[in-house]
Amino acid sequence: MALLLGLAAAMPGELSGALAVQMSLLSVGLVIVVTALAGLLLSAVMMAIATMARTNKEAQAWMTPVYLLSVLPTMLSQIPGLTLDGGLKAVPLLGHALLLRDLLEGDVTMGHLFGVAVSSLLFTGAALVLAARIFQHEATVLGDTSFLHSDGQRAPRPIPEPGDALAFLAVVFVLLFYGGSLLQAWNLLGGVAATQWLLLLVPCVAFLRWQKADLRASLGLRGAPWRSVAAATLLGASVWYPVLLATAAIDQAGGGGDDPAKKALEEVFRQLLGADVPTALVVLAIAVSPAVCEEVLFRGVLLRSFLTSLKPRTAIWTTALLFGAFHMSAERFIPTAGLGLILGVLAVRSGSLIPGMIFHALHNGISVVLARSEVAIPGLTEPGGPVPWHLAAAGSAIALGAFLLVRTRGQPMAPASG
Repeated sequence: MALLLGLAAAMPGELSGALAVQMSLLSVGLVIVVTALAGLLLSAVMMAIATMARTNKEAQAWMTPVYLLSVLPTMLSQIPGLTLDGGLKAVPLLGHALLLRDLLEGDVTMGHLFGVAVSSLLFTGAALVLAARIFQHEATVLGDTSFLHSDGQRAPRPIPEPGDALAFLAVVFVLLFYGGSLLQAWNLLGGVAATQWLLLLVPCVAFLRWQKADLRASLGLRGAPWRSVAAATLLGASVWYPVLLATAAIDQAGGGGDDPAKKALEEVFRQLLGADVPTALVVLAIAVSPAVCEEVLFRGVLLRSFLTSLKPRTAIWTTALLFGAFHMSAERFIPTAGLGLILGVLAVRSGSLIPGMIFHALHNGISVVLARSEVAIPGLTEPGGPVPWHLAAAGSAIALGAFLLVRTRGQPMAPASG
């Protein structure tokens, strides 16, 4: 790419001006990142396919369709009027091609870059997990692929392995990104709730059943110590305030008011909060449903699988970062990942999903009720800085909740790794 652009700039006369591309150092760096992401994805897919080949010649033959398919998205990106909006950010390689085109034209947003990067890494992880699974079968290395057509019997395991959990996360991401859009187009409020229960919770249970995992061990379906419940209640009733202040500050510093994706997301939230239905139904869809379903996925399936091979601190951080990225918002990645850290600590300290569900439901629910009630909050819903006593009250509740959480000693969440 660099050679091509350099040759274009060296062309004589008017041809040089027609082909020259003016790019900042930041844009050049982003082009390198996006190209690397595409390379990682293609390499992972090639590895998964080639692992099943009996010979090097056969592997090379199987690569031919991959090469041809990888060219198609580049051709599609040249269609006039095709823009990187909606679900196209999550289409493998087409999203990369459209993003590279926008970078070369100097017309790209942080939301587009974030969406393509997250979806690309998830698909890459899923392909690598598939390659690793295939390679682990000795019969495949010896050239026998009959195991791919076996009766599907799997050895039972108490908790899924981290690789399987990450591959499942990629599957859920695709289901939510595309299936959720269809459900919400049918009915916005009902579709949001259905997306959580049908495309997130049901697949989680099906995945654990397919893995022959212990549901209680994999999801933390056990009682929680009272200190963790009290800590979750205090934190859930107070953390929303500094989080919303931080989100507002990030939005203001980022200056992303002209981002079409951000405007579309804000419009969806306005429609949800302004729906002509009882507030209880809105709380059920936006607060309670995510509190149950997202906790089952992130602090249940993912966190507990990570704990089988990672230290608790590493597992909590990894899950929190995935939680932030999963919400597909560059501006809200840091606040959402911060909430993921709190939820992870609650789950590890208590050994249960219940405190996290309480925190999650209160955090979302209070925000919904305040927005529906049009309560004036300086620094959030009206101009000006935050009121000191608001900060003091929230800080006191957070401090007391953190103290109770530190004092909590629950049951271990997962068996210790070797």
